[in-house]
Amino acid sequence: MLCLFIFGLSLQNEASKYYFLVANAKFMLDEEEHFQEQLFERLRLFGERNQEQDFWLVIEPKFLDKFSNITKRLKRPAVALVSTNGPWIT
Repeated sequence: MLCLFIFGLSLQNEASKYYFLVANAKFMLDEEEHFQEQLFERLRLFGERNQEQDFWLVIEPKFLDKFSNITKRLKRPAVALVSTNGPWIT
């Protein structure tokens, strides 16, 4: 069963709002070819435009501990794609 979650997360210490999607690492990094292609294309585009990267891959993110309703349904290891660009990630 595939579990893919999309949430907005605000950190108290920073003014930025972070959005994330999370899935089983094997699915997201190995089995989903379109995901890899999208990340490579976005990195290439940012490089061409000299834009600062606004997304990161986080393996076994600690912030998931705050979301027990997600972690109990998510196969481990997990990976999260985190971004400050809400429209892009959602």
